[in-house]
Amino acid sequence: MKVGILHHDLEEQEKVLRDELISHGFEVTLYDVRAVSVSDLKSNNVVLNRVFASVANRNYKDNLLALSVLKKLKEDGVCCINSYFTTRCDYSKYFSFLAMKKARVLTPETFFIGGLKGLDDVIDFSRKVGFDFGSPVVLKRDIGGRGKEIHLVKSEEDMVGLLKNLIEEDQDDGYAGGYVVQEFIKSVLDYDYRVSMVNGKIVYSMTRSFIKDDSGEKWIASMTLGSKERRIELPKSISSISLAATKSIGGFFNDVDIMVGNRGAYVIENNPTPNFAKRQKGSESEKMNIVINELVKEIVEIGDEKQF
Repeated sequence: MKVGILHHDLEEQEKVLRDELISHGFEVTLYDVRAVSVSDLKSNNVVLNRVFASVANRNYKDNLLALSVLKKLKEDGVCCINSYFTTRCDYSKYFSFLAMKKARVLTPETFFIGGLKGLDDVIDFSRKVGFDFGSPVVLKRDIGGRGKEIHLVKSEEDMVGLLKNLIEEDQDDGYAGGYVVQEFIKSVLDYDYRVSMVNGKIVYSMTRSFIKDDSGEKWIASMTLGSKERRIELPKSISSISLAATKSIGGFFNDVDIMVGNRGAYVIENNPTPNFAKRQKGSESEKMNIVINELVKEIVEIGDEKQF
């Protein structure tokens, strides 16, 4: 059975995944999305997409390239993990929001803005979900990751100034993926949940401590930026919403970020290309090994079922 791993800058986790697949007798090839042809990828029985959403932090067009490749593979009937649809959800927080809303998964209200022409609508939305009752809103790039460009915005004046600066800077950097404004969910806990899913099963779950942003507000959970993790057994309510969120985006492989507010548990983001790089001694290595082993088991089953 042939497995292709589509990647951007090659990281340790892709090498671990490759080696684990090889140990199970698979023929594995690594493909850099910037230099691959669809015809090369079509020679594989399964293609694993590991082009992170965070690639957009430095080259947004390479994410568009990955989407184009996955769409063509879908049309040619090649099994992709994750699928073209799921990867669209990965590469657009707004598209993911729409998928979850359709499935009635509780998630923060979200508004997309492509440029300054929509600024009045952004202010109206921000008033409706936050400013009119003294709450901030969250501003992010629509595509990105690893804690980059996430802002807690507390006033209309701040929103206008921040968006203008972001759009001007991002135009210079070649980013054109737009932005989202989200309802701010104030956590009733001092941590959020991150839940790892593989083919409809929860395989790893943990909490992440909140850390301060540049203004001193303690509300961001990001291992990249310094959150501390703790492995846990999930409450049933968190398990249920993790399963529902992953199902809503068609995710075979997904990490779900969940925050508990006054009205219950909210899915903040889906992460179908999660990052397992080692950031704390032992912790991320443990998670990486567990999740990759579960993913490999499922690929073995796919091969047996389809008789590759």
